[in-house]
Amino acid sequence: MKVALNLEPKSGPFGGGNSFIANFVESLKESGHEVHFDLNTEGLDFIFILDPRWRHPLAKFTVATVARYVIKNKKTLVIHRINECDERKNSNFMNRKLRLTNYIADSTIFVSSWLQSLNLVHQNQLKNRLRTDVVIKNGSDSRLFYPDKDNNWDGKEKLKLVTHHWSSNVMKGLDLYQCLDDFLIDPLISERFEFTYIGNLPNEARFVNARVLPPLHGAELANELRKHHVYITGSINEPGGNHQNEGGLSGLPIIFLDSGSMSEYCDGYGIKIASPQELPIALEKVSKNYSELREQMFSFPNTAEKMVYEYIAHLQVLDEQRENLVRERNLLHDPWNFLRLQIPM
Repeated sequence: MKVALNLEPKSGPFGGGNSFIANFVESLKESGHEVHFDLNTEGLDFIFILDPRWRHPLAKFTVATVARYVIKNKKTLVIHRINECDERKNSNFMNRKLRLTNYIADSTIFVSSWLQSLNLVHQNQLKNRLRTDVVIKNGSDSRLFYPDKDNNWDGKEKLKLVTHHWSSNVMKGLDLYQCLDDFLIDPLISERFEFTYIGNLPNEARFVNARVLPPLHGAELANELRKHHVYITGSINEPGGNHQNEGGLSGLPIIFLDSGSMSEYCDGYGIKIASPQELPIALEKVSKNYSELREQMFSFPNTAEKMVYEYIAHLQVLDEQRENLVRERNLLHDPWNFLRLQIPM
């Protein structure tokens, strides 16, 4: 099949979205599919809209060009992958863009059930088209991120906690990480625990005790994660993310804030907390039950291989339903929405 993506991956550290694209492109090619990053080829089988923003640094074509393309190439199906929302970064524009973009989608893939619950599907889709929406959770590359079975905490050395983020947005979890850093001021605590932050720091961060490393990528990131014992994420209203998957696949029990989709991704693989104030309790729990929690991590399920298998299986389902989907589609049913899509978002 011929598949076009509106974002093209770049090498080096660039966040979880970039990792998803790279894994997806590689797997599509390995499965014998053609992958394009433009709309110059007629008769594409599928077009993926991975982000509607025409100024996105990875963008190769716009939603407007997708709308015009499928008017001419009627059998091409459009898949809208939604992995963002206003709740994520406390913005006020993304949900509107997502709903408008969704007007031209034949199928929508959400990266979590929590995200699916936010009413991001265009109302015309709900009323007029055969729905083929699914939830496919993000996964990370288990060839890179895997446990070091020799690095099992012995209960005597310091318990090493780690997190990593490309984005410097405070909602990635600064409240929790600052709480941990402040907690380590106490010598009785710092002799038992240490904390490493990998990535871009928010300007508001006031770390004194944390070890801070620049953004890392690929094998370098995986090797650094494996040097630690516990992964921690305070991400707020997280749509899906990959950071917790990379930590989990590296064999690290996860201390996670119960916000957004994090329970969907992490339940059963660590300690859940409702607020940063519960961190001291979580640290004691993870220390006391480390061996049991560590053992659970060897079955952590969120791999890129599983994710891509589900994507390709979904493409096959859509291909079987292509005639019905094309028959249900009528992009000019609402000319105003079609025209709005021609305005850069």
